[in-house]
Amino acid sequence: MKVGIVTDSMGELPIELKKKYSIIVVPGDIYIDGERYKSGENFFTKDLSKIITEKNKTFRTGAPPPGEYYNAYSSLIDDVDFIISLHPPRKQTSAINSANTAIQRMKDPSRIKLFETGVATLGLGLVVIATAISAQQIGDESELLSQVQKYCQQIQVIGTLDSLKYVNKTGRISIKIATMMADALSIKPILIMRNSDIFLVDRPRKREKALDIMVNLLSKSIDTNIKPNIVGISDFLCKEDSKLMKQEINKYFPQYQIIEGDADPMIAANTGPGLLLIAYFALPNKDIGGRKINF
Repeated sequence: MKVGIVTDSMGELPIELKKKYSIIVVPGDIYIDGERYKSGENFFTKDLSKIITEKNKTFRTGAPPPGEYYNAYSSLIDDVDFIISLHPPRKQTSAINSANTAIQRMKDPSRIKLFETGVATLGLGLVVIATAISAQQIGDESELLSQVQKYCQQIQVIGTLDSLKYVNKTGRISIKIATMMADALSIKPILIMRNSDIFLVDRPRKREKALDIMVNLLSKSIDTNIKPNIVGISDFLCKEDSKLMKQEINKYFPQYQIIEGDADPMIAANTGPGLLLIAYFALPNKDIGGRKINF
């Protein structure tokens, strides 16, 4: 059984893993002062880091149009038994809607299996990697698709921001945290993304405390029985924090492979410098707690 895999650039997959598993990544759109760029093709996180703090710059992000998914599917379909297409939640981006439109244009739409993973960022990337590995190990289509659904249900991302001003500026995520607490810009919110929702679970004022909370949350909720044993760490302009996080994870879970990357420009443009994320497969039915955030 040969399986093709398609996903979005918001999955933050390192280039070596895209090549290793022959994953096709459809790039999202980034508009800077009205000029269009493609994430991961002609615009990268390093480019964003040079201009994100410029006061007069305008930023906007957009999902790929259906034609780009159609081209991705068409390039694979004759060489595989079926395609698995993995995407972030509808609440956060219209990418999956574009993908679905493209699928309906294909000669045999039933050969493309569409999944809403419930997360973006490297959490999406981990589902893609786990799916690629499982596709090499599982020879039955129904069993493989069932396993992919399990990955989508259990993937979880813990994150913190250094500032809320970029979220408020872009309006991409209508967290409205300023109405939840006093002096909003001084806190370092701890957010959990799972099953297409985002929850505010803590709000420390010190960055060091935020990192401690993230490690503690991971250690209590990670599902060590689900394979592969992989954890993802991504960031935007806070590599030292990423390094500390990696050391802590290695200490508690030495058996885990840690995948590191930069936050995708589409994510980073909406959060600003200081974004730090940990992605992993969490225990099923784990109570997240905290306050659900409306988009």
